[in-house]
Amino acid sequence: MSEPDKTIHCSKHGQRVATFVCHHLAHSANRGFNIGINPEYADDPFPDAWCDECEQKFEEAGGEWNDEAEEFADIRLICCDCYVAARLRNQEEELRRRFTTTSLQDIVASHKEAPRTFSIPRSDERVNLPPGQLVKLVFEIAETEPGLPGAERMWVEVKERRADGNYVGELHNQPYFISNVGEGTEVIFGPEHVAALYVKKDDGPWLDESLEVSCSEKIISDDLWPCLAERASGSPTHTGWRIYASDMNETLVSIPAQQVLDQFPVLDSVLGEDVGSSWKWDEAELEYKRTT
Repeated sequence: MSEPDKTIHCSKHGQRVATFVCHHLAHSANRGFNIGINPEYADDPFPDAWCDECEQKFEEAGGEWNDEAEEFADIRLICCDCYVAARLRNQEEELRRRFTTTSLQDIVASHKEAPRTFSIPRSDERVNLPPGQLVKLVFEIAETEPGLPGAERMWVEVKERRADGNYVGELHNQPYFISNVGEGTEVIFGPEHVAALYVKKDDGPWLDESLEVSCSEKIISDDLWPCLAERASGSPTHTGWRIYASDMNETLVSIPAQQVLDQFPVLDSVLGEDVGSSWKWDEAELEYKRTT
């Protein structure tokens, strides 16, 4: 039975809330989606779920999970993001797009609440978006229900920047849950709404996360904050990044970039930057600032 405070490390999504689904939902599509609300966790957004065939076995057992029904369901533990994806794969379109959006999430405010884990583009990037840039915005859902998210993250293409500092954009996705906007809808948004930038390899700041960085032992072993980062020339296996907790006399060890990004997701706001750049954490602004 799902417990909202239980977490799991997902190889695709990282550390996430855990929940349970039948193995059909975990690996298939168009199987239907049934949920079971636990009275102890009535507000759980990711309650246990199973497909229509498992629901039939459940009903044949008198509304109980007997040995036969449980064997057929073969319940799997998955993360909440995989859960949402499974729901999308297994629900009919008319059951998905039935909610409305009335606002965009202020991602700057969300970042300030969790600067370590909620990473966003730097302010200098968000206020200077060129036409054609794809940005990810978070469209908040007015009223949702258990098992569905409270927002959809979708790509919007910047069309122009207005005199007031806001942008005019065009939605590039067809929403799964939201019915009052669609692909091609005009969207007015501000720098505070930009949750991510779309960057192609060799076309702007990009980092191969499988390559290594040199990171202070203090950051890895003591979980100290990465306050300084500088990039020198790299190699086929090394990005050239050196990351320190406080000063440049610290002992460094080579680790995959993905490891330090898993520990400090906020580092992705700089690790794609050029060789020769240097960055320092600004505690007042809660972001990295360029020093060279």
